[in-house]
Amino acid sequence: SGNLFTLGYFQFPHAPYFVDADGKELDSFEMDNVKDSRYYLGQVKYLNGKIIDMVDAIMKNDPQSIIIIQSDHGFRQPLHLLRYGIETENLEFEYRYMSSILNGVYYEGEKLDIEGKSGVNTLRMVLNRLFKTDLQMIEEE
Repeated sequence: SGNLFTLGYFQFPHAPYFVDADGKELDSFEMDNVKDSRYYLGQVKYLNGKIIDMVDAIMKNDPQSIIIIQSDHGFRQPLHLLRYGIETENLEFEYRYMSSILNGVYYEGEKLDIEGKSGVNTLRMVLNRLFKTDLQMIEEE
């Protein structure tokens, strides 16, 4: 009967990896295996399915909802591997991995062009539209 704000925080896909792509529990010796990317990818696949289920349920219940899904950073495998003394790439690539965030918006069924936007600028776009404000985009280096 009124406005509802819901915030969800999920700390995965993130080591330790608990489940595979099908949600099956991993063996304990593989839970922190950052050398083999299939454990990370399995969590991504599992989580993607859960996110889709959640978004579908929200949209079915309220087609006029606003849904923002973002991650804080992308997979940081070069840095994780460096902890084990394994150099796979120049650490300059760490920024490329880190800045590849999950960034999606459902805005009352409308299309918002967020391609290439940072998480902060995506939020500014949504707030500008929702509250009719004029928050300027933050220039990125």
